[in-house]
Amino acid sequence: MILNRVRENPIPKTNDRFVSLYKKCWQHEPDERPPICQVIEELDSIDPIINNLPTNSNKSKITQDKDSDLNITTYIIIAQVPIHTFPIETVNYYVSGGNGIQIYVEEKGNPEKTTILFTSGYMASRQSWHPLCDKPRDVKAYSLELSGQDLQAVITKIKTDKPNKKIITVGWSMGTPTTMTFMKNNPDIKIDGFISVVGMVHLNFTEASLNTEEIVKYSIAANDPDYKFSTIAYGLNGLSNFRTFKPSSDQYRALKLGDSIIVPPEYRKYEAKPFDFRDFFSSLDIPTLNLIGEEDKLITLEHSLQFANLAKNGKKIVYKDVGHSPPWEDTKSVVRDIIEFVSNI
Repeated sequence: MILNRVRENPIPKTNDRFVSLYKKCWQHEPDERPPICQVIEELDSIDPIINNLPTNSNKSKITQDKDSDLNITTYIIIAQVPIHTFPIETVNYYVSGGNGIQIYVEEKGNPEKTTILFTSGYMASRQSWHPLCDKPRDVKAYSLELSGQDLQAVITKIKTDKPNKKIITVGWSMGTPTTMTFMKNNPDIKIDGFISVVGMVHLNFTEASLNTEEIVKYSIAANDPDYKFSTIAYGLNGLSNFRTFKPSSDQYRALKLGDSIIVPPEYRKYEAKPFDFRDFFSSLDIPTLNLIGEEDKLITLEHSLQFANLAKNGKKIVYKDVGHSPPWEDTKSVVRDIIEFVSNI
């Protein structure tokens, strides 16, 4: 990392050419920034930054801060948000989900391997942000039941094409009850494993962690009845405070705020109802995995442990210094643990 928290203040002894290149990449006007090919060429011509890191106390400080908004790398940081890419070859098709809405599906990766289906949480919805999917503007078009039907439509298509295909479902946050709604309502559709990422197994709206003064204030703003953009953005940005345990980088915050804002407001306003999947989850014979953030500000550790302990054939992993976004807060560990779970199915 060449800058000490403030872009204009390079860490002492940082290579001058790195500093110059970094500042060019952060020019206010996009047209003034160098093209990526030029950046790569210049990086290749500069000695690795690791050879120019400060020594002793300064270097120690960088190491201690590496889990905050600093990021140590052998080259310059162009962006802190990783850009994940998939193979070009994809299988694309439409399915009819709940209420007949059209869902555009992209299957990426090796079609011969186990399929992993991720279900998003409250502040993000593939159904909403994907440009080729229907985007209902009716509050009644969104519910756990309808989302469960969406998942059923996708899985039915996969099973029709490849009856012996192994499928693992992964629910993140509210994606967990969505996934369990599907599984409970479709016992005849075989699922080979289930992963809950900081999910809830029951909800009755009296949970103290979900009813703090701050959360209520930001939730009301995010669902502004007048649809005032600035008010909604204020609410969603405030709710971002509860996504992670440690303060998130500006880049991550901006990414997730944008992700939340483009979700139709009707999705956030749907009439959420109490649910309780404790008995259902405890009856599952399939392998299950609960990924838990020890410092989750939304789903208490007590709730998560009680949930995980209901499993017949389950395993739980608690991530230290992680909140409600394990896939972003400890990406390497989460990817490793999901791969290990799937490989044993």
